[in-house]
Amino acid sequence: MSLSTAAVLVELNISSWSGRKLDRKVSQETNQNKGANKDAARVNKNLFAGSDRLEKINNFVSSARQEYYVMSLPWSTSGARLLPFKQIFDFKSWVSTKEQEFEAMVETFLQEYSTLISAQAFRLGTMFNAQEYPTAQELSIKFRFAHAVLPVPDAGDFRIDIGNEMKAELEAEYAAMFEERTRHAMQDLWERLYETVEHLRDKCAMDKTRFHESTLENALELCSTLSKLNITNDPELEARRVELEKALCGINTEGLKKDEGVRNDTKAKMDALLSKMEGLGL
Repeated sequence: MSLSTAAVLVELNISSWSGRKLDRKVSQETNQNKGANKDAARVNKNLFAGSDRLEKINNFVSSARQEYYVMSLPWSTSGARLLPFKQIFDFKSWVSTKEQEFEAMVETFLQEYSTLISAQAFRLGTMFNAQEYPTAQELSIKFRFAHAVLPVPDAGDFRIDIGNEMKAELEAEYAAMFEERTRHAMQDLWERLYETVEHLRDKCAMDKTRFHESTLENALELCSTLSKLNITNDPELEARRVELEKALCGINTEGLKKDEGVRNDTKAKMDALLSKMEGLGL
């Protein structure tokens, strides 16, 4: 199967402003008071301490990146990730929604920016320095939400005028890299499955009150995700995915909490599933 006809490469680039600044004066005072070397401690000041406006934006960015990692597969160290065509419509819808939410949050923050700075004069006390705050215009370019969708090049796609020997060498190198990246992407799926099953098994063996609704929800969501991200149509991965899905069919959090028999049965199924995966060298 050619990945170029089964998947695309996607890139998500989100930038934000941390709102933190190295306070050299306070760092120096801290080191002197503690009798330490001048570079022993560095005090980074939160310019918006006591305000959650910027914190919400940065939390949103972290959450969006995590969701992006879940719906795609690792591919390139440069940031590009592999996205099966089965996921493309979900991805485009998701990224459009996230971009709109991000831009709305940033716009609100910039509109309130001058008022927020005034409030920080009281919150930071003698640590406040108005010169440390960029202008709203300077700040606006620090926020960015962009994505790109690119084709996956075929292993033999070297359209350059070079000798046959060098072209063959480059094609061989690329083919080896392509195979390794594909293997790494699939290994990522196996690890997600193994960690989820192991987590379920451990929860069933622990105090029943620690079983949360999200544990089952996340496991079922993974089953759905794996059916879309199995780019090589690995039959073993699909079999184990289906096995997990069937094991979770008909049970709920309340049953796992109240019925020891349900917990023991579920734990046994997770143990069996882990054994099968470990038998594959996981």
